[in-house]
Amino acid sequence: MAAGSWGTIGSLYKLPFDLQKDLAPIAFVGTSPYVLVVQPTLPVKTVADLIAYARANPGKLTYAGSTPGSLQRLAGELLKRTAGIDMLYVPYKGTGAVMPDLLGGRLDAAFDNVLVLAPYIRKGQLRGLGVTSAKRSVVFPELPTLAETGVPGFHAVGWFGVFAAAKTPPSIVTRLNAEISALMKEPETRDRLLAQGAEPLPGSPDDLRKYLAREIEVWGKVIREAGIKGET
Repeated sequence: MAAGSWGTIGSLYKLPFDLQKDLAPIAFVGTSPYVLVVQPTLPVKTVADLIAYARANPGKLTYAGSTPGSLQRLAGELLKRTAGIDMLYVPYKGTGAVMPDLLGGRLDAAFDNVLVLAPYIRKGQLRGLGVTSAKRSVVFPELPTLAETGVPGFHAVGWFGVFAAAKTPPSIVTRLNAEISALMKEPETRDRLLAQGAEPLPGSPDDLRKYLAREIEVWGKVIREAGIKGET
């Protein structure tokens, strides 16, 4: 079972294998949308407002992230480059350490899983500006996407998929894909994934192959341009 970090680790570390050549994609499992939140005291109510505010106050807005290749960090870097704004990245050792400073007003903004941040948004402790997926989240459908509200084409989500060794016989790949895809359509599986902030996304082996290639290309470019290095 692979996670979204597979789209970034090859750009951060020297791996003893090739993610695209040495593995056989089997099936997509799902995606995990993130949401961009800001302090309620910040004078912005939409992503377009945030972009305008950041342009008027370059380098003053802070946003948090955990490990160098985390989606929290990279989504912020992608937003900076796509929107042409400057925000200050504040590193943390883990996402758990971010929340006290975010809720306490010591940070301006953050990206995190929509399920994690939804309760704080609904209580008014944080202001949700938009989700990072191409479509609105099933978990929080009232929130618009970033693409809807000021950043066309923005896409940065966690994802999960199943891979096997590169020389796995095609007949086994086909069988496994069919079985996993069938599981993804079962109500119990769907409900359990949604309860964890993930949305089922069954697909073909080729869908997963193309998606991994896209992730490696997109995040590799962001990592290089931002000068992000892996932890040693």
